[in-house]
Amino acid sequence: MSVMVNPLAQSAVGAMLSEFAYRLDNGQATSLVELCTEDLAFESHMGKADLEGFRRHMTDRQSATYTTRHCINNVRLVSVTEEKIEATAVMTVTRLEPDESGSVKEIAAVLDWRLILAKAGVDYRFQSVSLKPFSVIEYRK
Repeated sequence: MSVMVNPLAQSAVGAMLSEFAYRLDNGQATSLVELCTEDLAFESHMGKADLEGFRRHMTDRQSATYTTRHCINNVRLVSVTEEKIEATAVMTVTRLEPDESGSVKEIAAVLDWRLILAKAGVDYRFQSVSLKPFSVIEYRK
């Protein structure tokens, strides 16, 4: 089994995932639509969505009362062409949800990502994103 080595593609995937995580963690969820192609196919534990469905989800996410931190690792290239990059990654997410009593529920999740980036001029955009939970742990502080 050969491991694909392509520093430019690896860098593009890392940059896109980092930007995705940064915007989610810093109150910019609605701007994630800018990072997607018009024919986006998005799939998560909440179901499948096209670009418009993803936009609605990110609008709801923008008004959420919880905070998150995302960490990305194990980025691996699956396929690289001139027009597309297919990759996998693992994202660890910590989410803090305060309630009215002052208690905080913490959720730690590990998500397996499968994504396709499509070339858009000199940049890339998310064309396909599939998020599958690997593990989820919840507890109260």
